[in-house]
Amino acid sequence: ADVAGWLHGACGVGRDQLPNLERVPLAAAPPPAVDDLVPDCTLTNKTFAETPLDAFLLQFTRDRYAEHTPGPAFRSRQAGILGLLEEMRVLMLDERGTDAAQQDLVIRVLLDLMTPALPPFYRLFMGGLVPSAERGDPAWLV
Repeated sequence: ADVAGWLHGACGVGRDQLPNLERVPLAAAPPPAVDDLVPDCTLTNKTFAETPLDAFLLQFTRDRYAEHTPGPAFRSRQAGILGLLEEMRVLMLDERGTDAAQQDLVIRVLLDLMTPALPPFYRLFMGGLVPSAERGDPAWLV
């Protein structure tokens, strides 16, 4: 499945002409043209200021992840979004964190965060589960 080799042999396309430069030595890769670069953003920097609602929701989310994490839960000493990011980084790099386990964890946390009071389409699309009586969802949601 050497697509680059096939393209070179069959079509005469050089490896350095393909958009994906994987496995091309850095010296052989053509430098990007200055005109091809995305211009720098001209918006002024904005500092994030956490509101009490942000703090509550972030702590609630962190508590849900700690509750549903397989094995001992890692709790960061940092507060707010930086603590959540650190906890998620540890969770994603844990050897018990298979793709299926991480997906299951995210779904369980999303379902905790999205109480039955939220519109049904949020639970359906974000949680991946159709509301039903078997799941204990209220009658008005089913």
